[in-house]
Amino acid sequence: STWGSTLELDRHSPLFLLRPDHTLPMAGPAGTALPDPEFKISSLLLSVYIPTLCYSVGQGAVLPFFPLLAEEMHASASVAALIVALNNCGIAIFDIPAGVLVARIGERTTMLVGSIVLAAVALGASLATNLYQLALVVFVWGFGEAIWQLGRLAYVCEVTPPAMRGRVLSLVAGTVRLGVFIGPFVGSLASAHFGLA
Repeated sequence: STWGSTLELDRHSPLFLLRPDHTLPMAGPAGTALPDPEFKISSLLLSVYIPTLCYSVGQGAVLPFFPLLAEEMHASASVAALIVALNNCGIAIFDIPAGVLVARIGERTTMLVGSIVLAAVALGASLATNLYQLALVVFVWGFGEAIWQLGRLAYVCEVTPPAMRGRVLSLVAGTVRLGVFIGPFVGSLASAHFGLA
């Protein structure tokens, strides 16, 4: 067969996925799959990109205020920095459990659980009255962030054809960076009108 045509079934080939009609999908050099013409990246706008942008804007908006809240509670600069670092500690510790959670309850349910945890974190941060409570809130935020992000990435990989995953995931990463860039501006405007709490 010529390159790019539908190939006869080779049951021993590890390079292709079997289709229901007993043919093999078109492939490029070295068995690389070609993009699925029926898949549109724009189909993920409402399910992936807009939620990711909203989450990232919120993340970028609140992150600068945790050290300010810590300072209001009479924390030193080093303690305030440590409290902010607990977010990444939570992410690192809960990444593997989050992966197990995705495998057990599915991607969408995991993202829903993550959203509930993050909402509880926002409420907890507004109610925290001492440094220990604030530190716990930031740590749990890392847990919520880990399960939400892994759920989102697992969902993207599930619904995206293999040949398009790199492009789709790159756009997800770019959306996160855009949201984190916009977030501090939104947060500064909100704090000017409503204060830190």
